[in-house]
Formats: sequence, C-alpha cells, structure tokens
Amino acid sequence: MPHNNRQNIVIIGAGVLGTAIAVNLLQYGANITIVDKTSQTQGASRVSFAWLNASWKTPFDYHDLNRRSMEMWPRYAQSIGGNVGLNLGGTVTWETDQARSETLLQNVERAQSFGYPIRIATKQEIQKQEPNLKIDKILTGSISEIEGHVEPHRVIQAAIDKITDSGGTVLLNEPFESFEFDSNLKNITAVKTAHRIIPCDIVVIAAGIDTTAIGYDAKAFIPQATSPGVTVRTSPMPKLLNGIVYAPSLEQYGKEIHMKQLIDGTFLIGEGEQSSKTSDDSQENANRLVEFATQYLPQLSDAEPRSEPIGYRPMPLDGFPAVGFVEKTPNAYVALTHSGVTLTPIIGELASLEITYGVSTPQLSPFRPTRFKEDGTGGRDEHSNSSQNSLNIDTLRRHGLD
Repeated sequence: MPHNNRQNIVIIGAGVLGTAIAVNLLQYGANITIVDKTSQTQGASRVSFAWLNASWKTPFDYHDLNRRSMEMWPRYAQSIGGNVGLNLGGTVTWETDQARSETLLQNVERAQSFGYPIRIATKQEIQKQEPNLKIDKILTGSISEIEGHVEPHRVIQAAIDKITDSGGTVLLNEPFESFEFDSNLKNITAVKTAHRIIPCDIVVIAAGIDTTAIGYDAKAFIPQATSPGVTVRTSPMPKLLNGIVYAPSLEQYGKEIHMKQLIDGTFLIGEGEQSSKTSDDSQENANRLVEFATQYLPQLSDAEPRSEPIGYRPMPLDGFPAVGFVEKTPNAYVALTHSGVTLTPIIGELASLEITYGVSTPQLSPFRPTRFKEDGTGGRDEHSNSSQNSLNIDTLRRHGLD
C-alpha cells in the first residue's frame, strides 16, 4: 500500500544499515529520526572486517544481491560525501593444503558460473598484485579485482552528517524502551526511549543484535545465532597492501588469517573465515595475530598490536538477510543481516522504496522476516533450529521481554 512521502519515520539503530535507509528515505521527503542506544561506533560495525565481496556466497539469489550491492558502493559513498575509506584494490587468497586447495578451486569455479569475475592465479600473479607479501609456496591461488573494503565508522559518520544536513534528527545514547500501539494493538504510534516519546507513522528496526528483542516487541520473530568476533588493529604503517589478503593457516598459529590496511596506515587483522566465531580479545592474542601476519608481511614486525574488545555480529539464524514489513505490525519494517556492510547500499535503496511506495522488490522477496515462525524456528534452511542460538524466542520470554 503506498504511503504519504511526508510520513514520520523512526529508525532504531544508527549503524551502516539504519543510516543508509535514512539517507535514502530523506530523498523521498520523509521526516527521519534515528535513535541508537550508544554512539555510532559501538555496535557491530566496530568489529566488522568490512570486506565488500560476493565470492563464496550462495545460493545465487543471495550471491546476486551481494554482487549488485558491491557495484553500488562507489555511488553510495559519493552520495554521503566524505572519505569513507572505500578501497577497491581486490582480494588475493591462496592455499598450501591439498584439500583446502581443491575447495578453493571448486569455489572459484562456482563463482565464475554465477558470472563473478574471479580467477585462478599463480604465485607470480599474486605477488604482482601484492608485491610486499612473502609467499613460500602455492598450490592454488585466486584473485578477484572487483572486491574491496570500506571503514564502517567513517561510513556511518558521513551518513549521519548527510542526514542531519538534510534535516533529519540523530539521537545517540538514546536507548529504546518500548512501543506505543493504536487502540487495536495493530500499528505502532510512537517509540518510547529512555528520554522521550517519539510519534511515528513507520518504524524501522535496524538495531543489529538487538533487533531480535526489539522486533519481538513489534511482533516480529527473528532468531539469531550468537556470532562473536574479534579484530586486531596495529599502529600506523607505511602503505604495504593494495587490497585484502586471505592467507593460509600455519601450523604454529592455527587458523587462516585475513588483513587489510586502512587509510590512516593502520592494519586490521582477523583470524579464520570472515564469519568465524572468535572470543579471545586479550592483548596476548593480538600479539599472536600480528606475529602471524608478519610471517606473510615481514614489515609488520615494526607494528604495535592493539587489542579490540570482543563484539557480536548480527546473524539471522539461517544466515540470510531478514528484510521487510512485519506481518502482524504492518507499519514496522525490519532490516537485519550478516554481510551488512557489503549489503548496505542495496538494502538502503530497496528498503526505502518499499517503505515509501509500498512495493515489494523481487531482490528482497526471498529474504522476508516472515519465513521465521513465532517459536523461532523456520528460515530458508529447513534444518534451522532455534535451540542452537541464544537470542531465540524462549530466551526473550525468560528475560521478561514478552
């Protein structure tokens, strides 16, 4: 059902997704208020590696959503202004283990069958892409020149500046408390925070890991998997990398490692796959990871490791985005996803169209929140089980959030 473009919209969550939806809605004339329980740098964006990619993502509809969004990043970055750290320097990866080498080859072939520009690369080609790497041997390597990364805190700040300059309101350190409903208990009429009551026509819930609890209050049932993550930063270094490096594991260090260099010269380093669950945020672990990275980039021996506190990433239980209106509360809209940074431009654009004009875009149709049941089961994966996650509906009831 089409809506009045001058509607009052409250967005809960000032992360990359919430601010992107706000930026797009303002173009259609909406009155926007964003609330967030902390400052814009304290959510999942703080621990995000922010790798813009679609390489290993399946099935095709999910891969294609990510691929389309990657291509939208330069335009989105330009629209919000400021230097958001957008770097399209590509990704290199390689394997030295036979089994993992065969898996990499299969993944590359599948991505190519999706029309994704990635290729098998030799050691010499990878060294040409990243001349400072020290590589002893390669069984299989790959390069994707279209991939890249951004710096989420810069993206969020640029978006907030754009929102406020365009007449929107951003209220940080403004914790959500409850919703007020109409007399039929159907539509939300106001959002109550710790400091005020904000009348609204539409509510957008884009609150990261808090979306499950807040969404429950809006009669949305979106279970999440618990997904802790740790990244390590270093002191600023001279320019050493052009893009992202995914390097194989070494026996004395354990899992594989990924790293990138930010525009201020600091390095961001993580361990395992991008979605690996890691909870060791000690200084000792930070020292170990930088030592590990130094095996592939010797110049990092001069870098000072800086541990970062553990963070928790949004992760719908079946691993796919949950975006759309809430069936039992027609004026509530939810946006929750892993790969939130990659998907920021496309979800921001498509969600704003759906909210403004009442359309249902085909790109988001496979990822509606209504696929989950009230008991927290359901999802695209028929084997999804709410008992596997600590943010399911039973947990909410035990904490008195019903």
